[in-house]
Amino acid sequence: SLWLVLALICLIMAFTCLFTVQETETAIVTRFGRPLSGVAGSGLHVKYPWPIDTVVRLDRRTLLSDNEPIEMLSQDKKNVLVDSFVCWRIFDPLRFAQTVKTRIEAEARLFDVSASELGAAVGNEPIEAFINVGSGGVKLREGSERIGDAVNNVMRGNFGIEVVDLQINGLQLPAQNRE
Repeated sequence: SLWLVLALICLIMAFTCLFTVQETETAIVTRFGRPLSGVAGSGLHVKYPWPIDTVVRLDRRTLLSDNEPIEMLSQDKKNVLVDSFVCWRIFDPLRFAQTVKTRIEAEARLFDVSASELGAAVGNEPIEAFINVGSGGVKLREGSERIGDAVNNVMRGNFGIEVVDLQINGLQLPAQNRE
């Protein structure tokens, strides 16, 4: 009976002290809510029991955030709807866990920073730089790369997020300006 109780206690300790990390994720162990310095890669790992240490799992894959179209003003004061998306991944798991903590919060920050950079880029160009019936003069690709680099610099340093790609899906005129 005593051996059964001891075996049960050892089994419970093993379940609360061991954790696995999948190939598609990385994990940070937090002690009383504060992240520890080591980041756990895939495999089996050991931690203190539940009330002391908890495991925060983060996705290592490249993620996609599709931004809602935003109305912006060009240099020549024309309204344009800019639709964009951002491909991103967690670059520094520890900084990510300390600043944004969740994917939803990370996407909100990405949206804020990318909208700001997009607004600045659109505001520095006339509408013809984005919408042109001729073959020359459209600067979408160059603009997307420049904006993506600027967003990456902010996100990488402040939030531990690497912007892999930022692209403009399309530009449209607002409903009141289409005629």
